[in-house]
Amino acid sequence: MYVHGATSGDRTTLVTILFRQIMVCWLVMISISLASCCMPVLASEVPEDLPPEYQDAPILTTVDHRIDYPLAWHNLKPTWFLNVSDVEYTIHNPTAEPVSVRLTSQYPDYSNSTTTVTKIDANSTSTVDHSIILDVEKIQEITTTTRANLQYRIEYRDDGDWIVHEEQTKPVTFYPMDQMVWATEDSSGKITIYHGLVATFITPQSRGVADLLVKAKEQATSDVDERYALYGLERSFKGYSSPGSLATYNDTKNYTTLQAKAIYNALKYDYNLSYVDAPVAFGMGDSQRVSTPDESLSSGSANCIDGAVLFASALERIGIRPYIVITRNHAYVAWDTDSIGTEKDFLETTSISDHDFEEANVAGTEKWRTDSENMELYQNLFDLEMSREEYSSKCILVDIDWLRSQDIFPMGKRSEEGTTPLPSSL
Repeated sequence: MYVHGATSGDRTTLVTILFRQIMVCWLVMISISLASCCMPVLASEVPEDLPPEYQDAPILTTVDHRIDYPLAWHNLKPTWFLNVSDVEYTIHNPTAEPVSVRLTSQYPDYSNSTTTVTKIDANSTSTVDHSIILDVEKIQEITTTTRANLQYRIEYRDDGDWIVHEEQTKPVTFYPMDQMVWATEDSSGKITIYHGLVATFITPQSRGVADLLVKAKEQATSDVDERYALYGLERSFKGYSSPGSLATYNDTKNYTTLQAKAIYNALKYDYNLSYVDAPVAFGMGDSQRVSTPDESLSSGSANCIDGAVLFASALERIGIRPYIVITRNHAYVAWDTDSIGTEKDFLETTSISDHDFEEANVAGTEKWRTDSENMELYQNLFDLEMSREEYSSKCILVDIDWLRSQDIFPMGKRSEEGTTPLPSSL
């Protein structure tokens, strides 16, 4: 740089001063820039990494909802192993202030609306589940697989007004109350197994089961089997009561088996129950009509799952712990032989038309020997990740007593009422 009239020394000094001034200005600009990066974001500002839909709302939401709805378990509460919530809302509030949110869900024509108002704290996420109470009279009119709708709405509070953030209508498949859905697979490949919910069809408190046991008492006589008199079981059911002085395990097993035999003989000779060789399917995505015990007794016929449900209902009523064994294409019944579950006994209920109890008992035991190689207890399946092939290869043991402890009650009985106490004798 050149300045007229200045000496070379003066010019050097001037250049130095100018250079220092430029450096100071540069450092000041850097400091201001760094300071602005460290300033907190105000609540009214929108962070740059938020998606576009946030620009006009203080919340971010995701919604999961039920796609398939087997109406047979419409009154079940959510459990640790079965998510029966109709809608699951996940609400994220990324702002520095709490936000009030109102959530509304319903099945039009089949329910009233369910509404929740909640506050989402600043910089936090909350999950809200909705279980919608259905109109029982309405859903009982559904006799075939039906397409219904779920409607939900998400609102947030702004200056005293409720602002609609999202409102959607989603399709849902309703299965009639007599339809059992065994397993489903979602879009991510996750398999959910519903086999245990067959317990809703097991109805020990029904009038038909009570009448069956009255007739079964008349089959528990020494004329049928002298051991009824030997064990003090003539015309009575005592569940797992002690057989008196005959206290060996074999005696205890016989004591239980004789009660099962009386039920079998009543079905065979008093009701003339016949086996219906109807197609059954227990695979992925399959649904199966299941008759209640009263329906099977009224019609005088049952397929494999109907017969197993009927027999399990009678066993549960007299205090014997029943199980349903479900394979790829078959179902049969089992029970604990004593009160501590020393072992299980088995019955092939489809043999009832052509075979006596002992033959049906042997047939059930032989099936178990084969099926037990791939057997899984229902409650042990929930944390397993399975492929379709793995699922198809499994046999599943459904423990009805355990399911009752998890609030899986008989159909038509609201879970909040509790179970009806089952008599030790009739």
